Amino acid sequence: MGYPLNFVWPATIVPGAILTDWILLETRSFVITSVIGGMAFSIAFWVASSITLAPFLQPVSFMAGILTVADVQGVSYLRSATPEYLRMIEHGTLRSFLEETALVAILFGGTVATGGYWVGQAIGRMIAVWPIMKFMRNV
Repeated sequence: MGYPLNFVWPATIVPGAILTDWILLETRSFVITSVIGGMAFSIAFWVASSITLAPFLQPVSFMAGILTVADVQGVSYLRSATPEYLRMIEHGTLRSFLEETALVAILFGGTVATGGYWVGQAIGRMIAVWPIMKFMRNV
C-alpha cells in the first residue's frame, strides 16, 4: 500500500507467444520452433517491455539535477532490495561483452525460453497426449 502501480506492472509476453506459435505453424518442427522461437520470444519480450518502459526514461529536473522519471521513483519510494547487488551487476562481468548488457540479456533469455519450451512440451504431453494414447490403446 502506498507504492505506485508503476512498480507492479505485469510482463508483456503475449507478442512473444504469438510469434512463437506462428513459427511453429510455419515450420511444423518442434526443434526449429524451440531454437528460433525461443530467440524470437526473448526479442519480442524485450521490444514489448521497452515500449512499456520508455516513458520512464524522460528527463526531469529533481533536486537541482537532471534525472529520469525512473530515478526519481527510485529516490522517492525506497525499496527493501539492496542496491549493492544492482551496482555489482552493473560493474561486473556483464559489462565486459562490448558494454551491451541488453544483448547479453536477450541471448540469455532466448536460451532460457528454448529450455522452457521443452519443459512446456513435456508438461503438455503428460497432461494431454499420454492419457489419450493410453485410452486409444484400450479401445
